[in-house]
Amino acid sequence: MFRRILFPVESAAQEPQVIALVRLLAAYGPLDVTLVRAHSRMPESNALHATSAELDQLAARLRSDTVDAHYLLEFDSAEGGILDAAKYTQTDLMVLTPHVRHGLDSLTHPSITAKLVTNAAAPLLIWPERTAETGVEDILKLPGAAVILPLDGGELAERALPYAIDLANMFGRSLLLVRITPDFVPPMTIVGEGALVTPEILRAEQ
Repeated sequence: MFRRILFPVESAAQEPQVIALVRLLAAYGPLDVTLVRAHSRMPESNALHATSAELDQLAARLRSDTVDAHYLLEFDSAEGGILDAAKYTQTDLMVLTPHVRHGLDSLTHPSITAKLVTNAAAPLLIWPERTAETGVEDILKLPGAAVILPLDGGELAERALPYAIDLANMFGRSLLLVRITPDFVPPMTIVGEGALVTPEILRAEQ
Protein backbone atom coordinates (compact mmCIF):
# COMPACT_ATOMS: atom_id res chain seq x y z
CA MET A 1 0.00 0.00 0.00
CA PHE A 2 1.00 3.63 -0.31
CA ARG A 3 2.74 5.15 2.70
CA ARG A 4 4.69 8.27 1.65
CA ILE A 5 2.08 10.74 0.38
CA LEU A 6 2.87 14.10 -1.24
CA PHE A 7 0.07 16.66 -1.09
CA PRO A 8 0.59 19.93 -3.03
CA VAL A 9 -1.36 22.69 -1.27
CA GLU A 10 -1.95 25.96 -3.14
CA SER A 11 -4.01 27.77 -0.52
CA ALA A 12 -5.68 27.52 2.88
CA ALA A 13 -9.00 26.87 1.11
CA GLN A 14 -7.83 23.31 0.40
CA GLU A 15 -7.43 22.46 4.10
CA PRO A 16 -10.81 20.68 4.59
CA GLN A 17 -10.21 18.58 1.49
CA VAL A 18 -6.65 17.71 2.49
CA ILE A 19 -7.77 16.56 5.94
CA ALA A 20 -10.66 14.48 4.55
CA LEU A 21 -8.52 12.78 1.90
CA VAL A 22 -5.69 12.03 4.33
CA ARG A 23 -8.18 10.45 6.74
CA LEU A 24 -9.55 8.35 3.88
CA LEU A 25 -6.07 7.09 2.92
CA ALA A 26 -5.06 6.59 6.56
CA ALA A 27 -7.72 3.89 6.85
CA TYR A 28 -5.33 1.63 4.88
CA GLY A 29 -2.41 1.99 7.27
CA PRO A 30 0.19 4.41 8.65
CA LEU A 31 0.97 7.44 6.47
CA ASP A 32 3.91 9.79 6.12
CA VAL A 33 2.39 12.93 4.57
CA THR A 34 4.39 15.82 3.13
CA LEU A 35 2.56 19.04 2.31
CA VAL A 36 4.29 21.11 -0.35
CA ARG A 37 3.82 24.59 -1.74
CA ALA A 38 5.92 25.77 -4.68
CA HIS A 39 6.77 29.43 -5.31
CA SER A 40 8.31 30.64 -8.55
CA ARG A 41 10.47 33.05 -6.53
CA MET A 42 11.25 33.79 -2.91
CA PRO A 43 8.32 35.74 -1.42
CA GLU A 44 8.71 38.67 0.94
CA SER A 45 9.43 37.76 4.55
CA ASN A 46 5.88 38.45 5.78
CA ALA A 47 4.34 36.31 3.05
CA LEU A 48 6.90 33.56 3.64
CA HIS A 49 6.16 33.55 7.37
CA ALA A 50 2.39 33.41 6.72
CA THR A 51 2.79 30.49 4.30
CA SER A 52 5.01 28.58 6.72
CA ALA A 53 2.58 29.16 9.60
CA GLU A 54 -0.37 28.03 7.47
CA LEU A 55 1.28 24.77 6.39
CA ASP A 56 2.66 24.14 9.87
CA GLN A 57 -0.85 24.46 11.31
CA LEU A 58 -2.26 22.05 8.74
CA ALA A 59 0.53 19.55 9.43
CA ALA A 60 -0.20 19.84 13.16
CA ARG A 61 -3.87 19.06 12.55
CA LEU A 62 -2.92 15.96 10.60
CA ARG A 63 -0.54 14.87 13.38
CA SER A 64 -3.43 15.19 15.82
CA ASP A 65 -5.06 12.43 13.74
CA THR A 66 -1.94 10.28 14.35
CA VAL A 67 -0.62 10.92 10.83
CA ASP A 68 3.09 11.66 10.49
CA ALA A 69 2.93 15.02 8.65
CA HIS A 70 5.48 17.64 7.61
CA TYR A 71 5.69 20.43 5.05
CA LEU A 72 8.11 21.70 2.42
CA LEU A 73 8.45 25.03 0.65
CA GLU A 74 9.92 24.82 -2.84
CA PHE A 75 11.18 27.80 -4.85
CA ASP A 76 10.81 26.76 -8.46
CA SER A 77 8.02 26.55 -11.01
CA ALA A 78 4.92 24.88 -9.58
CA GLU A 79 5.59 21.74 -11.60
CA GLY A 80 9.34 21.69 -10.90
CA GLY A 81 8.88 22.31 -7.19
CA ILE A 82 6.36 19.51 -6.82
CA LEU A 83 8.53 17.07 -8.79
CA ASP A 84 11.59 17.99 -6.71
CA ALA A 85 9.61 17.44 -3.50
CA ALA A 86 8.40 14.05 -4.75
CA LYS A 87 11.96 12.99 -5.50
CA TYR A 88 13.31 14.28 -2.19
CA THR A 89 10.63 12.50 -0.12
CA GLN A 90 10.64 9.33 -2.27
CA THR A 91 6.89 9.72 -2.70
CA ASP A 92 4.72 6.64 -3.18
CA LEU A 93 1.59 8.60 -4.14
CA MET A 94 0.93 12.19 -5.17
CA VAL A 95 -2.54 13.55 -4.31
CA LEU A 96 -3.80 16.45 -6.44
CA THR A 97 -6.93 18.54 -6.00
CA PRO A 98 -6.69 20.71 -9.12
CA HIS A 99 -8.37 24.10 -9.37
CA VAL A 100 -10.61 24.23 -12.45
CA ARG A 101 -9.96 27.34 -14.53
CA HIS A 102 -12.06 28.69 -17.38
CA GLY A 103 -11.66 31.10 -20.29
CA LEU A 104 -8.65 33.41 -20.25
CA ASP A 105 -7.67 32.17 -16.81
CA SER A 106 -7.01 28.72 -18.27
CA LEU A 107 -4.68 30.26 -20.87
CA THR A 108 -2.70 32.40 -18.43
CA HIS A 109 -2.47 29.57 -15.86
CA PRO A 110 -1.79 26.29 -17.73
CA SER A 111 -2.77 23.10 -15.93
CA ILE A 112 -0.08 21.89 -13.54
CA THR A 113 -1.96 18.61 -13.20
CA ALA A 114 -1.64 17.91 -16.93
CA LYS A 115 2.11 18.48 -16.75
CA LEU A 116 2.48 16.22 -13.72
CA VAL A 117 0.52 13.43 -15.43
CA THR A 118 3.22 13.21 -18.08
CA ASN A 119 6.28 13.89 -15.89
CA ALA A 120 5.63 12.46 -12.42
CA ALA A 121 7.48 9.28 -11.48
CA ALA A 122 4.94 8.43 -8.74
CA PRO A 123 1.27 7.44 -9.15
CA LEU A 124 -1.22 10.32 -9.05
CA LEU A 125 -4.55 10.45 -7.22
CA ILE A 126 -6.48 13.33 -8.83
CA TRP A 127 -9.55 14.42 -6.86
CA PRO A 128 -12.05 16.84 -8.49
CA GLU A 129 -12.31 20.37 -7.19
CA ARG A 130 -15.20 20.86 -4.80
CA THR A 131 -16.70 23.49 -2.58
CA ALA A 132 -15.57 23.69 1.04
CA GLU A 133 -18.92 22.56 2.44
CA THR A 134 -18.98 19.34 0.41
CA GLY A 135 -17.47 16.20 1.90
CA VAL A 136 -14.97 13.97 0.09
CA GLU A 137 -17.43 11.10 -0.03
CA ASP A 138 -20.17 13.15 -1.72
CA ILE A 139 -18.63 12.82 -5.20
CA LEU A 140 -19.33 9.08 -5.20
CA LYS A 141 -22.87 9.72 -3.94
CA LEU A 142 -23.76 11.66 -7.09
CA PRO A 143 -26.16 9.89 -9.53
CA GLY A 144 -24.22 8.01 -12.18
CA ALA A 145 -20.89 8.27 -10.34
CA ALA A 146 -18.43 5.43 -10.87
CA VAL A 147 -14.90 4.50 -9.90
CA ILE A 148 -12.66 4.43 -12.98
CA LEU A 149 -9.19 2.87 -12.83
CA PRO A 150 -6.82 3.14 -15.83
CA LEU A 151 -4.52 0.11 -16.11
CA ASP A 152 -1.48 -0.11 -18.40
CA GLY A 153 -0.41 -3.64 -17.52
CA GLY A 154 2.26 -2.48 -15.10
CA GLU A 155 2.66 -3.29 -11.41
CA LEU A 156 2.49 0.38 -10.44
CA ALA A 157 -1.02 0.85 -11.81
CA GLU A 158 -2.25 -2.38 -10.27
CA ARG A 159 -1.23 -1.17 -6.81
CA ALA A 160 -4.23 1.17 -6.98
CA LEU A 161 -6.66 -1.73 -7.52
CA PRO A 162 -7.37 -2.48 -3.81
CA TYR A 163 -8.23 1.19 -3.22
CA ALA A 164 -10.54 1.26 -6.24
CA ILE A 165 -12.35 -1.91 -5.12
CA ASP A 166 -12.77 -0.59 -1.59
CA LEU A 167 -14.17 2.73 -2.83
CA ALA A 168 -16.61 0.97 -5.15
CA ASN A 169 -17.76 -1.29 -2.31
CA MET A 170 -17.94 1.50 0.23
CA PHE A 171 -20.28 3.62 -1.89
CA GLY A 172 -22.04 0.87 -3.84
CA ARG A 173 -20.66 2.08 -7.18
CA SER A 174 -19.54 0.37 -10.36
CA LEU A 175 -15.84 -0.12 -10.99
CA LEU A 176 -14.66 0.42 -14.56
CA LEU A 177 -11.19 -0.86 -15.48
CA VAL A 178 -9.78 0.92 -18.53
CA ARG A 179 -6.78 0.24 -20.76
CA ILE A 180 -5.84 2.49 -23.67
CA THR A 181 -3.79 1.12 -26.56
CA PRO A 182 -2.59 2.93 -29.70
CA ASP A 183 -2.70 -0.23 -31.82
CA PHE A 184 -6.28 0.22 -33.10
CA VAL A 185 -6.87 2.48 -36.12
CA PRO A 186 -9.28 4.22 -36.27
CA PRO A 187 -9.79 4.79 -32.51
CA MET A 188 -12.47 2.56 -31.01
CA THR A 189 -13.79 1.28 -27.68
CA ILE A 190 -14.15 -2.43 -26.98
CA VAL A 191 -16.27 -3.40 -23.98
CA GLY A 192 -15.75 -7.01 -23.02
CA GLU A 193 -17.71 -9.26 -20.69
CA GLY A 194 -16.97 -8.27 -17.12
CA ALA A 195 -15.48 -4.91 -18.12
CA LEU A 196 -18.07 -3.09 -16.03
CA VAL A 197 -17.89 -4.49 -12.52
CA THR A 198 -21.12 -3.84 -10.63
CA PRO A 199 -21.33 -3.41 -6.86
CA GLU A 200 -23.22 -6.70 -6.68
CA ILE A 201 -20.33 -8.54 -8.35
CA LEU A 202 -17.80 -6.91 -6.06
CA ARG A 203 -19.79 -7.91 -2.97
CA ALA A 204 -20.20 -11.46 -4.26
CA GLU A 205 -16.44 -11.80 -4.74
CA GLN A 206 -15.89 -10.92 -1.11
